[in-house]
This record gives sequence, C-alpha cells and structure tokens, in this order.
Amino acid sequence: MFNKYPVIFLFLLLCYCGDNTENKTEYNKTPSRMIQNKKIIKFGVVARYSPRLIYQGYQPIMDFLTNETDYRFELKLSKTYSEALNFLKTDSVQIASLGTYSYIEANKNFGARCILKPLNPKGKPFFKGIIIVREDSPIKTLSELKGKKFAFASSKATAGFLIPKRAMYKAGVNLTDLAGYENIEHHNSVARAVLRGEYDAGAVKDIIAYKNKEKGLRFIFTSANIPSIPIAVGANFDTTMVNQVKEALLFLDPNNTKHQELMKSWDAEFRYGFVEAQDSDYDPIRELIKWLDRYEKL
Repeated sequence: MFNKYPVIFLFLLLCYCGDNTENKTEYNKTPSRMIQNKKIIKFGVVARYSPRLIYQGYQPIMDFLTNETDYRFELKLSKTYSEALNFLKTDSVQIASLGTYSYIEANKNFGARCILKPLNPKGKPFFKGIIIVREDSPIKTLSELKGKKFAFASSKATAGFLIPKRAMYKAGVNLTDLAGYENIEHHNSVARAVLRGEYDAGAVKDIIAYKNKEKGLRFIFTSANIPSIPIAVGANFDTTMVNQVKEALLFLDPNNTKHQELMKSWDAEFRYGFVEAQDSDYDPIRELIKWLDRYEKL
C-alpha cells in the first residue's frame, strides 16, 4: 500500500514526525495514574517563611518536577532551620532548598552538596539583606540602633542574622547595646513585628523587605550581594534524580513568555531561572562566619 501512494505516505510521515518533535516550550502533562507509580522524592525547605507561604510558593515547583522527571516530588516542611538540616542528613528528604549558612553547616557536618541556585530578577545569582524600620521611625542610621529593640530572623539565617550583625558591629553597635533583641524564625514574621511596632528595627531578606515596603517600611541598611540560596542534596544522592532536576530547572528561560507564565506562581526567589551551583560560591559566607567568630571572641 505504501508503494502505491508514495507521495501521500511521505506527507503523512512528515506530519507525524513534525507533531512529535520535541517542543522545548511545552511541558509534559503526566496522567495521574502514571504519577502514582513514580518513586517519591521528598523535597525539604528551611523555615525561612511561614508554612503557608512555603506551600504556596513551592508546591507548583513540585508539580513541575513531577511532570518533567521520572519522580514524584512531595514537600516536607520543617519547623526550624535545624530540623530541615536533620531531614537532609537522615534522608527524610532527598533534596532541599537551604539557606546559605545552613548549606555550609550541612556540607561541613554530613557532606551535603549544592547543585543549583536561583537567579534574581536581574538574572544574577545573588540576593541582599536589609535592615528595616517603620516609615515613621526616627532611626536613620545603624548607630542609632543603640537602646532600641531589634528583631532578627533565625540564628541560622544569613540575611536575617549574620549579615546584619556584622553591619551593626562595624557601626559600633554590639548586641549588648540594644534594649533587647529576639530571633524570630520567619522573615515575614520579622517584617510584621516591625510594622506592628513590636520592635524598632529588624533584619530580613530583600524579597520580604520589598514585598512589605509599601505597607510602611523604610530601609536603613542594604547589604552587598549574597550568593543565592542553594538547592542541595545529601552525601548519598541519587545521581539520576539530580541530573533530571538540573535538566528540568536549567532549561527554564525567564525571557520566554511561556516559561514566565509557568513560573509566575512559584516562590518569588525561584521564578527567574537557575544556574549550577558550586561549593566555592559560598566561600564568602564562610569568611563572614570566621569574621563574626573572631569579633565575638575579642
């Protein structure tokens, strides 16, 4: 039959191949029955935000990775930064979005490895730490924090604790010079506490500072660039899983309108694409930790 109608057959063949050529702007829609048969991968997230915000921002990423890989990704949230590290250490999660300081601890203590890091809206793998006050606060400089109440994020938060501590120390303000301070686990909780007037100032990631600025915040300090938060795996990671995650996320192009639409519901730090991460990217944070240790021992 094919020999009888060679032209028609060739036309149909080309149409079939054209329809099935990989289209790198479309995504797989895995049937639910197939998803149920996939191996489950638990994805952890350090407690940088409240559980509700983390779920809202990360569940769409889990759905994407489930559709684009041979695995089914499920979120496993932690109550604290330390709990998130323990999950990765004990293989309760196989992959996690860590903080920069948490990653350094995980790498040192049990051989965790970073694999990817997100880009910011300018296409760079950095973020900043910001010290905030209410818009109506008389505080203009770091030195004026003496005698004031201060809200930090978790003691394991780089932008919410380590960076602002060094900035204050360099401005001549020690923690003992404050009227009081507290470590609040979530960055968004720090911003709310400052807005309510419970603290005179606080330290948060840039993304939270800008999100809440119009509600009545003012910035009195903005840090230099901090290497962006790593996606990391434990020492005994699944190579195939890691390679598939990297392939799926590295392909995303924030300049592609279809990709933009896909990522618009993702956590704000994860919607501008990714680059590969190297352990040495976080050496500046290691130096910061050493600096603080030396200063606090003086």
